[in-house]
Amino acid sequence: MRLPIWSVVFWLTAAAIGEGQQIGASGTIPVQQTSSVAGVTYAVQGTTPEREQLLRTQIQVMQPAVLPNRIVFVPHWQYLDATRIYRLHVPTGMTSRMFTHLPSRSVFIDSDFYGGADWLGH
Repeated sequence: MRLPIWSVVFWLTAAAIGEGQQIGASGTIPVQQTSSVAGVTYAVQGTTPEREQLLRTQIQVMQPAVLPNRIVFVPHWQYLDATRIYRLHVPTGMTSRMFTHLPSRSVFIDSDFYGGADWLGH
């Protein structure tokens, strides 16, 4: 059980380091930035500043009791790998565009299926 988790951590770290060396064709800026709401900080990684600001605004509107530690926008292949490793179960015929890994308080969002400003409000 620990080997798959460490494998995901390794590949996510390697991807973040690799993204930090260059800006992709989509114009994403993978630099980790943190924000503090009620004394708790969280990081948003792998997205554009516009998407990040929109996401932070939506989180302030929702006012969750517990904030995530990090929110990660990942490419589709990496999202599929994370869902497999974290054993995400989705009913047949349904899809998932984002999921939360509760033990690490991490939210993974499939950046290839990002649905715009209205989508984040749901």
